[in-house]
Amino acid sequence: MLTQSGIHVQKVGGQMGTPTAEDIAVQSGRVCRYGGAIWVPNLTHLVFVGLMAYKRSGHVSNLIWGFLHDAHEICTGEVPRPFKCDCMRFEQKAIDERILAKFFGDYYGQPIDYHLVKQCDIDVCHIEATMLGLPGFAETELKYGKDYTQATKIHDNLADKELFQKLCGGPFYHETTAFAFLPKLCSVPSAANTTKCSRTSAVGALAR
Repeated sequence: MLTQSGIHVQKVGGQMGTPTAEDIAVQSGRVCRYGGAIWVPNLTHLVFVGLMAYKRSGHVSNLIWGFLHDAHEICTGEVPRPFKCDCMRFEQKAIDERILAKFFGDYYGQPIDYHLVKQCDIDVCHIEATMLGLPGFAETELKYGKDYTQATKIHDNLADKELFQKLCGGPFYHETTAFAFLPKLCSVPSAANTTKCSRTSAVGALAR
């Protein structure tokens, strides 16, 4: 897969290219979730998950991983969980490891709460689908999604809904041709170093 910056991201066994922050920001703004049934750019999803993880934990490492947790989809495409085969999961994990190494350094040495970010991912999915009116989502999610979400009800939090409304009114919600913020935030050598700049950024303002 070639990225918009010209980097060649190959499968395991090939030359392991890693997308840049700008690749992730621009191309995620052009990938639509839910198979296009409703308009939700993956970029909106990434920012929403990152902000929710930051608000729940106060840790910048969770903010950054929230921004990046589905970044592999700029290479593999957005595929719903039930349709993912083991080979795709393997390739996505390999891309994740490259992204973690690029933006976090030591893969296993960073204080990322992966369980928290995954829970935010699920809660964000609920808010996106219900607020934008994906027909039949709540019933289908609770009937078929329990095996991996353990959810007994659809996430319905007013503060999280208000945050999503803010995101839908901003640049994260539109097809992205240029994006200045995410590359700057993600280009820092270590997630820990972003603490100094997070409060002065556009996302820092939303997270307050």
